[in-house]
Amino acid sequence: MGAGASPGIAVAVQQTPADELAAALQALDAADRERLMSILAVERVSVSGSQVIITVVNLAGLVVFGPQGVERSRTVRELKQLFEGSSLSKRLVLDSQVLSDDASLAGFPVEVLLTMVLIPEFELRALAAREVLKSIKEQWIMEFIQLRRPFDIMAVIHKACVLAVAAVHGESADFWKHCGGFPLSQQATEQEQMRIAEQDVKMCIRDLREGLSWRAFQDGLNKGGFYKVIAELDHGTLEEGLTNGPYRNELSAIFNCPFVTSEIVRKTSVAHHFLCKWLEISVKPLLV
Repeated sequence: MGAGASPGIAVAVQQTPADELAAALQALDAADRERLMSILAVERVSVSGSQVIITVVNLAGLVVFGPQGVERSRTVRELKQLFEGSSLSKRLVLDSQVLSDDASLAGFPVEVLLTMVLIPEFELRALAAREVLKSIKEQWIMEFIQLRRPFDIMAVIHKACVLAVAAVHGESADFWKHCGGFPLSQQATEQEQMRIAEQDVKMCIRDLREGLSWRAFQDGLNKGGFYKVIAELDHGTLEEGLTNGPYRNELSAIFNCPFVTSEIVRKTSVAHHFLCKWLEISVKPLLV
């Protein structure tokens, strides 16, 4: 490490998000970092006491930023915006720990060497989406089953979740068997008698399969492990499935409705607020 660097930097960090990232970082132990600093022959930069000298290298050891003085008042997110590439897909690593975007540079020593790791956008969406689903409680899922007839916005959100899962696993996946097969009708039709946020709403989406009640639908989803399937959904495959897949138009119709938002649905159901939040992270960005 550079002069003054210490592994005990008091910044907010989070653990490596993927096994692949951890494996890639194994080669960057303390000895390797010292060697990199020697190879780079980092030149002393004149800075004020309010700045930290930062050098960023990639996994190949090439310098992508610095050495440069950066104000300690900045965050890691702001630091990433100072050099090229998508700030969303860049992660900065210090001593094999991934720095939180919201971490301040205030706790850094006078001089520090960071490593930049690129993570695919879909992996970042997957991480954020999984965190949202952790807020859904088991008792809420059981309450879904007890409803005789849900509010229209609740039904729309559940249908959107089913379509998202179908984009990855198809309509013949084994877990659908608990619903007697794929739970939605084969064709989208104009739904003209919906009321969401005290507004009359129309959208062209599928209804539940003929003869399938809401209770049987929810009971089948629960028995089939549907909510675990959502949590483990491959977001890379989801992106591919929604690029030109058969469910894109229906999902677009849902999110083109200004009343289908996680904040609006919160007034009706906290559980559906989190399901909608999951859709806003996982699906909505792919429909633009």
